[in-house]
Amino acid sequence: RQMAEERRQSYAFRNAEGRRIREEEDQGRAEEVAAESDSIQLKLAAERDADDYRRQMAEERRQSYAYRNEEGRRQREEEEQQRIDQVIDESESIQLKLAAERDADAYRRQMAARKRASLQYRNKEGRIHRMVEANQRSGELNQRHVDSKLRSVDAASIELARQKEKAQRALFELEHQGRLKPFGFL
Repeated sequence: RQMAEERRQSYAFRNAEGRRIREEEDQGRAEEVAAESDSIQLKLAAERDADDYRRQMAEERRQSYAYRNEEGRRQREEEEQQRIDQVIDESESIQLKLAAERDADAYRRQMAARKRASLQYRNKEGRIHRMVEANQRSGELNQRHVDSKLRSVDAASIELARQKEKAQRALFELEHQGRLKPFGFL
């Protein structure tokens, strides 16, 4: 009996010890499961954080690309506007240069026309002057000829007038001396 009691006590002890060991093992497994669960949760949280970070980085890259694209588009538009402004400036410069050349050509033509007109006028004036001089010379020659004729006529007239005056004086003296009776023949 005592053996049976010791056996029973041994069984009870072994059962209790087995139960305690099983409970400790269950407790250890529960702690392992809890730790593993915590680890899995931490791992999942880390993966979520990593995914969030990757998404955030991807979004930042997209925003960076969008900004760079927008900035590139803005720079291209500015460069295009500068090219357009440069073309407009060059066009205006060329138009001004052409207008200046046209004005200079028109001025040169105008000056050439004025010079031609001046030369024509001076030629005409020269012809008129030469004609006037020729007419004056001709008139002077004619005047000399007329003067010469008049002088000769005048000389004859003067001589005739002198002779007439001399005759009148002689008649007057004869009348005063009584030798000549005017109207005596009547």
